[in-house]
Amino acid sequence: PRHPPPFAAMSHGFARAEEEEMAPIARDFCAFLVRASDLQSELDSFLNEKCEEFKGGSLDGEQKLEWTALHKEYVALVEKRLEEFLHEREATAEELCRSLEASLGGSVWSLPLLRSLEYQPFFAQMIARAETRMLRAEAE
Repeated sequence: PRHPPPFAAMSHGFARAEEEEMAPIARDFCAFLVRASDLQSELDSFLNEKCEEFKGGSLDGEQKLEWTALHKEYVALVEKRLEEFLHEREATAEELCRSLEASLGGSVWSLPLLRSLEYQPFFAQMIARAETRMLRAEAE
């Protein structure tokens, strides 16, 4: 099965917010994510290329320094695109966060793309991808 994109579920969180008035930057961010197929492709490529490094990993086990470095690389990819979005709209990250939280009625960290910037969700996603790839290889 194909892995859901890191921000695949973001539109679900916005469904309730669309019934109410969304701040323009929150609406723009939602549209940006929907149209950002190149970002999705870039992130998918990164995750697929690097997931083998995490094979056999465990959140409870020892964490390799290489995993932290790969997480930082992933975060840099996402942050670059978020900074481009903010620069185009002459907005700050704080303004975007406040707007999203008001529109969602909760924390921006509930959004899959933003949650994946934290190490543990990223790590869990990489382990799952590595295991899926291994199972596919065994099935062939």
